[in-house]
Amino acid sequence: MDEIDKHKLENLRQQLPIGLRHGLSLLEKAGGNVEAAAGYFRQECIALIVQKTGVSELEASAHLLEHNFDIAATLKHIDEARFTLTELIIRRNKDKEEALEKIAAAVVEKEQLIREYWLHPDALSRLQPEVFCLVMLMEWLGFAGWEDFETALYFHLDVVTDLIHRQLLLPEIAGTLKEARAIAIAQAPQQKAFLEKDGFVSQTAELTAQSNLFETQRPVLINTLYHFVENNRSKFP
Repeated sequence: MDEIDKHKLENLRQQLPIGLRHGLSLLEKAGGNVEAAAGYFRQECIALIVQKTGVSELEASAHLLEHNFDIAATLKHIDEARFTLTELIIRRNKDKEEALEKIAAAVVEKEQLIREYWLHPDALSRLQPEVFCLVMLMEWLGFAGWEDFETALYFHLDVVTDLIHRQLLLPEIAGTLKEARAIAIAQAPQQKAFLEKDGFVSQTAELTAQSNLFETQRPVLINTLYHFVENNRSKFP
């Protein structure tokens, strides 16, 4: 590359965020004309934005100018203008449970909910029913993951099972959790005796069976809650 070509390439790259190879290719296409090469680059960017977003060429051009033809920044700006935070989270996260966790976190931040370790249902009382359902269920699932299944059976389970049954229309899953708690309560005296005698207790076969059953149902719970949020997205941030 001679000095003239280097100067032209530097000139082009000072105007636009363009790589070396792409810049050289455009200069070659433009016969060494820097302005023409810049024009080709702008048209490529406009066409790409139109293809990815469906906005008009005029809109694409305006957004690109605003962000100095930075494609990533332009796409981010257009998405943020067209979609709510919840919609963006859904679009950007393939893992449904991860998306639900982020949406719940967005609610907590937006509503400035104050937590002391774990959120109490009373702290969520001002939320719309659909939003309450998401945050409470994700809080319970988070608690179960942090502690363990048996401990989670005593963490606002009446509220949780009512939401699973009445909001998500999954009575079988609610029943699994209620049955697990009934087993845990019935076995509590015996477990206490084992603890006093041996210094430790282990989960019984009956409770383990309920825990395993819930794990097989968990994907259904997550999938149903995900679609529940999708269908009520206007009520979320």
